[in-house]
Amino acid sequence: MLKEKQIDFFYSTEVEFSLFRVGNEVESYPAVTNCYYKASNELLNLKYGHNFTKQIERTADSLYVISRIEIPFQYPNEVDNYCMIYPSATDFLDQKRQIQIDFFTIFNFPKGFLKSVDQKDFFAQTNFIIKRDSKISDITIEIKFTNPENKKFSDSIINQLRTFIENANWKAAVSSGVLVNSKFDINFYN
Repeated sequence: MLKEKQIDFFYSTEVEFSLFRVGNEVESYPAVTNCYYKASNELLNLKYGHNFTKQIERTADSLYVISRIEIPFQYPNEVDNYCMIYPSATDFLDQKRQIQIDFFTIFNFPKGFLKSVDQKDFFAQTNFIIKRDSKISDITIEIKFTNPENKKFSDSIINQLRTFIENANWKAAVSSGVLVNSKFDINFYN
């Protein structure tokens, strides 16, 4: 009857598990395979082409991104894989290292700063938003010093960090092919 309607029907060579039950002592339910899923995908592929389902998924992902376009996406987990936001880096995995190298190339310790011989002098946690137009906003910086006497230089170091972040050549992140605002965190320590 299906052939008369010009419908090709495909069946799975997998064993049908509907006769078997899955569960525990209290509850059980039939173990059904994904035969319908396979048949449905085959019919869609025949009618609309091989990549139809993937195209629908991409469209749905893009629509989701557009629906929350003003909400920053967390970098790197909520953006496209291997999305480069710092063009000075040559590799995705080297971006944060390159950012630190570039910062400490221009960084100057304030006059009178007490440097540690065998420890890091300070640890600065920064986070900010890289906007869709590649501009920076919402910079927050928290800094801790190995030597508490250096706290008086906090403003000087924070200003250098802020200036670097504001003037670095950032590139907007991409999620599902759409430019998005992204929340970026990086730590600076010498």
